[in-house]
Amino acid sequence: MRRSNGIRCAVLAAAACVLTIAPAAAQAGATVVVVNVDPPGVGFNDTTPVAPVGGNPGTTLGEQRQIAFQLAADIWGAIVDSDVPIRVQGSFAPLSCSSGSAVLGQAGPISIRANFFSAPEFDTWYPVALANALEGSDTSGDDDIRASFNGDIDGNDNCLDGVNWYYGLDNDPPGNDVDFFNTLMHELAHGLGFAGFADLETGNWAGLPFYPDIFGRFTYDTDLDLGWDEMTASQRANSATNNGDLVWSGPAVTQLAPQILGAGLGAGGLVRLYAPNTLRVGSSVYHWDTVVSPNALMEPFLSGSLTAGEDIDLTAAQLKDIGWSIVDFDGDLIPNINDNCVSVDNVDQVNSDGDPFGDACDKCTMVPNGDQFDTDFDGYGNICDADLNNDGVVNFGDLALFKARFLTNDLDADFNIDGSVNFGDLAIIKAMFLSPPGPSGVAP
Repeated sequence: MRRSNGIRCAVLAAAACVLTIAPAAAQAGATVVVVNVDPPGVGFNDTTPVAPVGGNPGTTLGEQRQIAFQLAADIWGAIVDSDVPIRVQGSFAPLSCSSGSAVLGQAGPISIRANFFSAPEFDTWYPVALANALEGSDTSGDDDIRASFNGDIDGNDNCLDGVNWYYGLDNDPPGNDVDFFNTLMHELAHGLGFAGFADLETGNWAGLPFYPDIFGRFTYDTDLDLGWDEMTASQRANSATNNGDLVWSGPAVTQLAPQILGAGLGAGGLVRLYAPNTLRVGSSVYHWDTVVSPNALMEPFLSGSLTAGEDIDLTAAQLKDIGWSIVDFDGDLIPNINDNCVSVDNVDQVNSDGDPFGDACDKCTMVPNGDQFDTDFDGYGNICDADLNNDGVVNFGDLALFKARFLTNDLDADFNIDGSVNFGDLAIIKAMFLSPPGPSGVAP
């Protein structure tokens, strides 16, 4: 039976996801449109002059905020795949703040959808951006995500004892200042679907009718041995504070987690969700547990060790579990934009020489070679391949060939790719003499 055009519901307050601080198919990505809803002179439009900082070239406070926001939007647009533009409302507003703690930001879907034609699960609420991506059309005709950030933090000695936002893009905030870019990446993930819509105090599902949400379909209590979609409302309310036993059961996260985490797995190897014994609305359930290590982007408390522009850890896998298509050509659950081998499965991301290529796809694993030039197509990059006669070792035969090509522009003997065969190349063949070429991650 063809499904109806679907049910739409405005998101309830319980869906707002808050970050706090206290002491395989064809994949093309998505267009993420930032919708600035701040009034003139405020928030993203603040004209206060500032100096460029940490790779952010903005010269006003508002401009720096907008640049960071657009970069985060572009990165998420390179991770998730959707033919429908994703529209994100952004604003600065006064949020909870004291000398010891603050709500940094909060974000979530503006609406949720159920029973649209392409929904993978029937009678299930989906965040509207995901519903649009699955349907291939705009199911709401409205913006998709609402994100707001604490405007009381900057220049306020009564908020976090004078801590400020850091608008640099280099993950290097001074002192105790808060990295705005990492916060943006966290909040946009909530808007894309690292969020649920149940009332955690009562356990009731959102909307009319009271359908489970797609996050809840993968929320599991190992103590009760029940998924949230199998529980009564009272069981869900109790489960939300079942510390250590509330986990994520999605297959992508479960596959990736043991390969990248050192701690944070519960029973059955499932990743723990944040479920402290005292319910913390806005933090409980819809974050990874704080015991997860290394620190993860979607924990409830911001960590200074995060580099969200380079590594979003389990987040893409969680989005894949709920239905997003992830731009991940090799299927290793590392999005292309973060993957140092986009066509080779290499979850470990080992990169011995520090160039842009992981060992699994690097034509010279021990010598930086960002150009990956391999002019004789033998799988060894020129910079580590002085074996001109391809007999498996650099020897007198190669030296004779090199001598004949000295001071020419022969491509194979130009090991350092500077345009000519010269003394720089002679130093390379000397250093490799009587050694094999490589090592290489791709040579046969």
